[in-house]
Amino acid sequence: MSRGRALSVLEPAVDAAGNRFRSVGKERWSARVDVTRTGGGPASYQVLMEWPGKLLIEGPGAAAVFAPGAAMRGNASEAGLDIAEILLEDTLDGLLAASIQGASLRVVGTGYPDPSRPGHGATIVAVLMPSRVDAARGMAAKHYWFDTNTRLLARVVHPKAGRETRLSDWRDIDGDRFPATITVLQDNTVKYTLTLTLTGVGPRLADGTFDPR
Repeated sequence: MSRGRALSVLEPAVDAAGNRFRSVGKERWSARVDVTRTGGGPASYQVLMEWPGKLLIEGPGAAAVFAPGAAMRGNASEAGLDIAEILLEDTLDGLLAASIQGASLRVVGTGYPDPSRPGHGATIVAVLMPSRVDAARGMAAKHYWFDTNTRLLARVVHPKAGRETRLSDWRDIDGDRFPATITVLQDNTVKYTLTLTLTGVGPRLADGTFDPR
């Protein structure tokens, strides 16, 4: 199926999330991300995301900057890379950035019943892209499930890795919508639960945060 059809699915998803992807002055958002990890203690990260596809993450096991076309700057543990991957790939921000930076997209179909949310249907977009956090992770083939009623991104399935990300509890922040809870399952068992508390939405800044060094 054509890339154009995939974009026709993404357009309503962009509108459902608010106007931050279409408005000058909303390119950056910051948040505290509280993470509960099965088998481990809680951790808290500070993140700054800038459209398209840039991330600064600071917290236990991570003090790193990611930007398209550049190697990670700083350091990150395996858990830190996992959190970065969730934010850079398994979100609407990540999907849209990948879509304009060369990822392969196709519409699998619409009206699929969503097994994670009985009674809800979904439109599914398949994406193939290189890992956006670590080249050693190779190509990522993921399925993005959009709720057919709300048009919001509900889940991201990574079939080959047996991993799934679920986005829920969407909050309205000055007209823009963000998922307050992100749950990651590995082989049908919860691995991470992320709680996002937005601390700001604002313009892109020429402060050198994401400049190559």
